[in-house]
Amino acid sequence: MPNDSRVSRERFIEVIMRSPTIAAAAEELGCTPQAVSLRLQRWREQGVTGLPTFAKTVDVESVQALVNKHRRRR
Repeated sequence: MPNDSRVSRERFIEVIMRSPTIAAAAEELGCTPQAVSLRLQRWREQGVTGLPTFAKTVDVESVQALVNKHRRRR
């Protein structure tokens, strides 16, 4: 898989602006969803506006159940 820094800015923006999810963009760009997410985060922190936001869905109940299951009792 190529590194996300090898994807030009123009190509990255073109793909991310029309992708329904970060995973879909990553697949098209040939990098990981984490690489796409980090690039978006860095640009937002530097003041770039108008980038798409993607809903993060978490099944809170199932994650909490796992946390409770593996939590060490003190």
